[in-house]
Amino acid sequence: MRFHKTLRAHTVLATQGRELAPSERRALILCDGQRNIEQIVAILGPRAAEAIQVLEERGYLERDDKPARPGSRTAIEPGVA
Repeated sequence: MRFHKTLRAHTVLATQGRELAPSERRALILCDGQRNIEQIVAILGPRAAEAIQVLEERGYLERDDKPARPGSRTAIEPGVA
């Protein structure tokens, strides 16, 4: 399952708002519509799944149940965080 950021998420990331815990912010940044939840948990650890659930409940993330496009980026690229 993949998630993508809502307008609210883009706004809070652009303004560096304090309403997100650091772990939530990291999870939100990685929810790019390309990585699935298992990949994000592999990068951030098991608590990332809980952070993603909270972010979805608070309106920062929406589920994207479409399959990933072939050749889409799934690994972290240097300089991307």
